[in-house]
Amino acid sequence: MKGSRIFRIAEFLVLLILLMVLAEKVMDYFVKNDYETKTSIIASGTLNADILIQGASRVEFGLNSAIPEKRFNLICYNTGINGSTIDEQLAALKLYLKNNKKPSYLFLEVTPLCLDKDQSSFHSSFFVPFLGDTDIASIVKREDILQYRLRYIPLLKYSLYNSFLIRKFVSGVKQKIKKRHTEKEGLYHGFRNFMLTWDGSFDELKEKNPNGMYFKLDNQKVQSLNDYLAFAHENKISLILYEAPIWKEAAPFYKNHDSIADIISQMAAKYDYPYISFKDLPMNGTKSNFANSMHLTSHGADVFTNIFCETFSERLKKLRLKNQ
Repeated sequence: MKGSRIFRIAEFLVLLILLMVLAEKVMDYFVKNDYETKTSIIASGTLNADILIQGASRVEFGLNSAIPEKRFNLICYNTGINGSTIDEQLAALKLYLKNNKKPSYLFLEVTPLCLDKDQSSFHSSFFVPFLGDTDIASIVKREDILQYRLRYIPLLKYSLYNSFLIRKFVSGVKQKIKKRHTEKEGLYHGFRNFMLTWDGSFDELKEKNPNGMYFKLDNQKVQSLNDYLAFAHENKISLILYEAPIWKEAAPFYKNHDSIADIISQMAAKYDYPYISFKDLPMNGTKSNFANSMHLTSHGADVFTNIFCETFSERLKKLRLKNQ
């Protein structure tokens, strides 16, 4: 009798685990089909961009994908994710390469702000359905050890970002039923066209720090950038690093900007990659181009994107001719 009870309990537990495994796979499938999330779009295998642009908010809001597409007749995708880290961009790049053709040119926006200890955080929630991939899991492990460990228990990996991921699941179900796979409203090939105006955040920052600020160099973020560069080099990716514009009056406020930019430049040079700064453009003196010291308005993004296209026009024209 006792043995029979133990058998029934074991049978129940096995069934429960199987149901949890099945539920996790269903969750994975539909969250991956929520094309309002950039990681899902990147992993969809539908992009195959000629030009891929990576970075954080200074890319997502600051470089208009439509302009190089129209000018050079090339597919351009902006994978910028607001508040993201270099590790997050490396994870996104690995997802991209596993599901799409290698881009002819990859641009990474990296600025001293990206290496600051107090800036940016890894969005583990965006990578939850991809934790079965060892490359993605290893990056999540470095940034979020709890999320990494939960992947071993069926379904539990969804528990940390419960409300967010359930919304993504529901969105994925709706898109699958309607056979509609589209970007979130307001995006064009990853570019988020917000009608921003000067928000006053830099004025507040300056008031709190009248003598200026120093970026706090984070050694882990430096290592992450090195890992990104090493991966790109190993995979023979044509990578160009650049720094997006900074409002001219704000530039002197960041006291050690140039010394950290030199570190980035030296790291890039080690792998034979260029690092191009747009910190001193004439457009940087026009306040209406900026929402704050580091972010462009919609108009400013268009102005800068045209300068970006002009800067790299010879490379991109040759690529267009090659593709014809």
